[in-house]
Amino acid sequence: MHALADKVKLAERAVLAAGAHLNSHCSSGNQVTVSFKDDSSMVMNLDIECQRIIKDILGNALPVAAEEDEESHAFIDSSGDYFTVDPIDGTSSCKRYLGSVSGGQLGFGPLVGVVCKGKLCGAAYYNVPTATLYTAQRGEGAKAVKITDAAKDIDRELPKRSLRIDNPPSLTESALIFFPGSIEELKAVLYLRNTNSIENSYRFGGFANDCIRLAEGWEQVQLQTRVKAWDFAAVLIPIEAGLYAEADPFGRQVPFDSWTVARSNPVLIAARPVFDELKRLVRESLSSI
Repeated sequence: MHALADKVKLAERAVLAAGAHLNSHCSSGNQVTVSFKDDSSMVMNLDIECQRIIKDILGNALPVAAEEDEESHAFIDSSGDYFTVDPIDGTSSCKRYLGSVSGGQLGFGPLVGVVCKGKLCGAAYYNVPTATLYTAQRGEGAKAVKITDAAKDIDRELPKRSLRIDNPPSLTESALIFFPGSIEELKAVLYLRNTNSIENSYRFGGFANDCIRLAEGWEQVQLQTRVKAWDFAAVLIPIEAGLYAEADPFGRQVPFDSWTVARSNPVLIAARPVFDELKRLVRESLSSI
């Protein structure tokens, strides 16, 4: 098996093991403990536990840049080969799902990326509420498979369905997913809405959940200006499903294939036929309002 394929498979096993742990907690009735980091982001005991499980499975195959391990973040600046680990992408959504708050907060799960010479080249994400494993490898497409028993099926080779966006709608028929991470992002979304350039805009769950929704064709455009390295791994899934992306849409507008993973990764994703018009509108929004 190709070396990259081996690493993607290892990433799949890691997210399924962490997913099994989350499923076990869901059925246990145990309470979660919550703390907050200096940047006000939430950390649960489950984040720490899932990160440990994932790192144990990844072993020494590559260095690991893990969200809850500050010292490991130096690997992101190395332009080398490493794994990125988000033990629970969508921590707040997970907390709401496990607690007394019901509703649409259903997008969360473990996410592992494979970085090759600074470029994103593999990703695996297990969406816990939908019990679905999503995986992507650069140049090999994006795939998904329903895995209702992550603990049992962690080593089984189950048939995956391919994800492919072949007939995207027009921009005016498209829905945009965003997270209000910056003034520029908010202005762009408001401008797109006010000019009737898109049909709707909203968000479900964590960043990885947003990306798989694009790959499934449920929404068509994504704009986020502050995507951390461990979240950014999910971008490969809609790209390998046939969408196009550029990083730094308000600045250098770098094609995804040329982008080196950074600690913060602003990104714009859409179908290629509408991308140039979308990019023009996003840039135009800077001088609006």
